[in-house]
Amino acid sequence: ETTRGRTLAAAHAYFGKTAPSTPNASNGVDFGASEVPAKAMTWMKQNNLSQEEIEKVFHIDNGTVEIIASSIPGRSKKDQTFNAYNLLGAAKLLASGATNFEDKEARDLCISQGCYDAPNHATHFRNKSNDLAGSKDRGWALTAPGLKSAATLVKDIAANS
Repeated sequence: ETTRGRTLAAAHAYFGKTAPSTPNASNGVDFGASEVPAKAMTWMKQNNLSQEEIEKVFHIDNGTVEIIASSIPGRSKKDQTFNAYNLLGAAKLLASGATNFEDKEARDLCISQGCYDAPNHATHFRNKSNDLAGSKDRGWALTAPGLKSAATLVKDIAANS
């Protein structure tokens, strides 16, 4: 909810009027009772992501976000692994406004999506792309290029589902 929205609601309450209901944020996205952080709304707007596209990839409910895509795209397990990490960062952004996540959580996602390649998983990250910052021990965060990649992934998954 924006400062303007809270101010208008307070004014309406003071004068005994019912405040008009408005969608969450200015781009017309309304996730019902779930609040999507302002940073996530900005990311969606910057990348022209619709609520429908987001909802084909993520389930958002009361501050929790779950990846519900039936599969993670990629030509190889390495590509799928990087895409899984990018989607997890986007899920964290939608839940909390920050893109940080633990490596174990990302590995668990890879296992559940069938793209975890145990002998090569660590090797993939020796030459990681600029989409991610961090490490297995410190955790990961999406960078600006990673956020752009995640938005492209969401669009691709939504278009093919």
